[in-house]
Amino acid sequence: MIGRLKLEWAIDQFDRDAVTGWVWASMMPALRLILDLEIDGKSEGLFSANDRRSDLLAVGKGDGRYGFHIPLGNRFADGAGAEIKITPRGFATPISTSGYLSIAKGSATIAGGIVA
Repeated sequence: MIGRLKLEWAIDQFDRDAVTGWVWASMMPALRLILDLEIDGKSEGLFSANDRRSDLLAVGKGDGRYGFHIPLGNRFADGAGAEIKITPRGFATPISTSGYLSIAKGSATIAGGIVA
């Protein structure tokens, strides 16, 4: 586990197709985080948060390479909902603790925040 490193993050898209956003550690701007996607308590894979984003670069967030895009495929084609958690590897707390996606009710919105 990474000590008391603080992360800044935002979720830009969270719907039946994908989860897209960014996450970075301002105290360690060269750190590229690996994200563990969990759906309904089951690990579904690891994804890198290293996509270049010009919006992050423009506001001075390191080199801007902190973006991620996690495709969800056809997991929700039947309209069922699911609990989705995205946790940076080495951290105990997900970047989203309220990630319940209910396709029947439309897209969910997750606000940005800080994780210690």
